[in-house]
Amino acid sequence: MSELLFVQMYGYEKPVHARGIIQADNRDFIMAGRVYDNHDKALVTRVMANGNIAWEKTFEAGYSAFFESIARLADGSLVAVGTYFHSEMSGDEQVWIVKIDEMGNKIAEKILGDEEIKNDGYDVTATSDGGFLVTGLVFREGADMPLTWVIKFDKDFNQVWDKYFDGGVAYSAIQTKDGGYALAGAHMPPDSLLSGIYVLRLDAAGNTLWERIFTEYEIYVFIDGDILEDSDGNLLIAAKSVFLKLNSSGEKISEFQSENLCLNALTEMPDGSYAVGGSEIVNYSDHAYVAVIDRQCKNIIWDNTEMMYPSLTGELLINTIGCLTGVFTVDDKMLLATLDFSEKLSEEK
Repeated sequence: MSELLFVQMYGYEKPVHARGIIQADNRDFIMAGRVYDNHDKALVTRVMANGNIAWEKTFEAGYSAFFESIARLADGSLVAVGTYFHSEMSGDEQVWIVKIDEMGNKIAEKILGDEEIKNDGYDVTATSDGGFLVTGLVFREGADMPLTWVIKFDKDFNQVWDKYFDGGVAYSAIQTKDGGYALAGAHMPPDSLLSGIYVLRLDAAGNTLWERIFTEYEIYVFIDGDILEDSDGNLLIAAKSVFLKLNSSGEKISEFQSENLCLNALTEMPDGSYAVGGSEIVNYSDHAYVAVIDRQCKNIIWDNTEMMYPSLTGELLINTIGCLTGVFTVDDKMLLATLDFSEKLSEEK
């Protein structure tokens, strides 16, 4: 069992879905999410180390708009990415990118994509040049499958390049140690609710180095996921019921799979093991789920069984004191929690 070091619930007038979390240099946590209303709003909340709210901001459109991911740039500013609806019709949506200062004030925004084509924003990652990379979905009318749209920006919010990839939809993107990028998501065959796992490696200019599609898993309604590069240069992918480990060339090293899990978040622990998060289906309800899996991706070292329901994991990170922090949705509220299971991990060695 882990030790729960900190937990704080944040309720709002309307239901909230927690999506992303980052930590600032002063140890504040910054959380992003979605407020459900007649027209949904995007939410960013900055919380001090003691759990008190430093500020909270909502960002609105004429119709619904929401954030899926948030990143902190080298200059301290924030970039949040999500989807902006330009009507009440499903499909009338564009990629929404908002740059925010450290006090939560909007600096600039971009709404990208043809209004005649469905576009969704999924992930944003800060890059070593002070800029950032965004990944999203494009679904052209008449197309059999959606495409991945990758957009690179410099530190001044100028678009450097953008590329389209037709192998699948990347829900998550990272910059790799060689300066390129790795993306992961779903390969969606036409007229099917079963997806494979889609992994894409790009160089620094957005050119394809390799692409892998793993069709053997047949994941049902696969709509979220995560990717990371570990300290050995391997790629780890959380893909709903599958946790997959690849080498730097995209060859499979190991896997872990459970049909009761819906994994969408992961991070590397200080000892080299991996923390994964998402939800576990129990009696047809989602219970927020966090586990630590060994380096070989074969054995669960620790997992939780006590989280409330209905609940979901948004995102996980290793905080400045080396413990695992996550943002969760619990009973339509946002929950911030820090777990310490260093004692449990040391017992396993």
